[in-house]
Amino acid sequence: MRKILIFLFFLNLLLMGENLEGKMKKEHPRLFISENDIERIKNLIEKNEEAKRIYEKIKERAEKICNEEVSKYEIPDGLRLLGTSRKVLDRVYILSFVFLIEKDEKYLKRAWEELKSASEFPDFNPKHFLDVAEMSHAFAIGYDWLYEFLNEKQKDILKNAVLKNGLKPAIECYRGKSQFGWWVKSKFNWNQVCNGGIGIAAIAFYENFPEISNEILENIFHSLPIAMESFYPDGAWPEGPSYWNYATKYNFLFISALESSTGDTKGLLEIEGVSKTGLFPIYMTGPIDKTFNFADAPENTFSAFQVLYLSKKFNIPVYSWFAFKYLSPNPFYLIWFEKFKDPLEEKLPKDKYFRNVEVVSMRNSWDDRNSLFIGFKAGKNSVGHAHLDIGSFVLDASGYRWVVDLGADNYNLPGYFGKNRWDYYRLRAEGHNTVVINPSNQPDQEIDADTKIITFVSKDTYSFAIADIKDAYRKFCEKFERGILLDKKDKFVIVEDDIVLKDKGEIWWFLHTPANIKLNEDGKKAIMEIENKLLYAIILNPDSCKFSIMEAKPLPSSPSPAGQNENKGIKKLGINIKDVNKLNLRVLLIPVEKNQKLPALKEIKDMSKWE
Repeated sequence: MRKILIFLFFLNLLLMGENLEGKMKKEHPRLFISENDIERIKNLIEKNEEAKRIYEKIKERAEKICNEEVSKYEIPDGLRLLGTSRKVLDRVYILSFVFLIEKDEKYLKRAWEELKSASEFPDFNPKHFLDVAEMSHAFAIGYDWLYEFLNEKQKDILKNAVLKNGLKPAIECYRGKSQFGWWVKSKFNWNQVCNGGIGIAAIAFYENFPEISNEILENIFHSLPIAMESFYPDGAWPEGPSYWNYATKYNFLFISALESSTGDTKGLLEIEGVSKTGLFPIYMTGPIDKTFNFADAPENTFSAFQVLYLSKKFNIPVYSWFAFKYLSPNPFYLIWFEKFKDPLEEKLPKDKYFRNVEVVSMRNSWDDRNSLFIGFKAGKNSVGHAHLDIGSFVLDASGYRWVVDLGADNYNLPGYFGKNRWDYYRLRAEGHNTVVINPSNQPDQEIDADTKIITFVSKDTYSFAIADIKDAYRKFCEKFERGILLDKKDKFVIVEDDIVLKDKGEIWWFLHTPANIKLNEDGKKAIMEIENKLLYAIILNPDSCKFSIMEAKPLPSSPSPAGQNENKGIKKLGINIKDVNKLNLRVLLIPVEKNQKLPALKEIKDMSKWE
């Protein structure tokens, strides 16, 4: 069925014809807004207190930019101009928007200074094509939004710079003649960012360069769906929540620009999973505003203004709730200003399983900062930005994140995206809250593993998920299922591993935490403490196992390259079992207040009520 839908999508493109000549609006601005929209936004700012507060923050940012030096051509790591491209883009958006509202010449002047400086760069750094895409995006906004207020010489400078440094390098990528064009066929974030930034520029400068712009757009309509297929079927993103944010920002900005300029979205919004993708960051964010940051992702939340567009298109107000919850001073909060409903009003289920990406989130409340939250993943180790983190999880409780994902390491470490990737602790299984079998200096999970959530149950009083993760350890395992249960009523979590090895071997179980840890005398109980809050970890089964407190660093048998993060402030709980063939390991995680008695473990050990 999925292949049929993809075939029909491309057939639809052919039947419609990709050429946009005749559809493209002649007037500027046409990217996201028109002259009528500017008047609408002015009225909104005047009459709506929330909109007024947002605009005041945007204007405050514009005032600061006016007192800052123009951006310079700087590649501090020898690879990326990206920091400069993003700075130029941010400044041009802010200054141009405030100018359109205020008509104060100082904002126009400062925006021009920024673009003039960037136009004199030797290039937009095509060897790292994200830099080209984001800088071309900046030039598109400056040209389109300020069109009526720039003289012909200024327009020529912008046109020539974006043609030389943006559109021409891009067309070489699409034609397969550039060594930097691998992203054209990529399934991941580079595809959306590069296509999105270049596509927005092609729309802005369409009448100036109709032939090259049309060829670019034709290529985008075929390239972009390659990545958008990854939203199938539930809208999740395999590179984690922060790269979801980066990818979708450019994806939906391009689609919105296409719609505002031509009245057509070329069927891109109809790709399966797209309408649901706004749920992904909502479910991946816990009660203390930290994300389930699997892959190369930080745990902090982010501004996702692009979901305001999706909220309007699909009439899903909870998307707008998420956007406004993590508000930033960005013009799109006013361009796409939208009423919202929170998850309780929308009656969102507390738990969610995202198929294909194979991640689960479970919680016992939407509106209690002290509630329990679990993020748990299976999935593939071969996707973009992946870590060897199959079976890993995070846990929030009592207002803290107790079980953490350490996130990415320094992208500039030698071979980080190449042959040395699996040497770095943070990227290895041992650097996650999962299991290592027969540790060595080799990758500690299969780098091409493909694993699934095989059971997902969500009830009012409990929820659980079971993943078959044998493929991640297929050299050693006949069976490996990991299950995580959340008891919503009595507020505890059980992590259970059922493992059968082909031959006797060694198993390590790991849990990373920022908490202080103490063990009881027999080592079967660990007490973690953060600011007078406690989380107990108790081995329920087998009786022969015990915890150890370890540093968050490589095992003696693992690689230990210089320069990697030392993970200061993080400890880990470990369980080590040697010379074992079969193992059923069950660990209880339960938050308690100081001096509070633990519930009866005998009752917790009885799993029958959840089966």
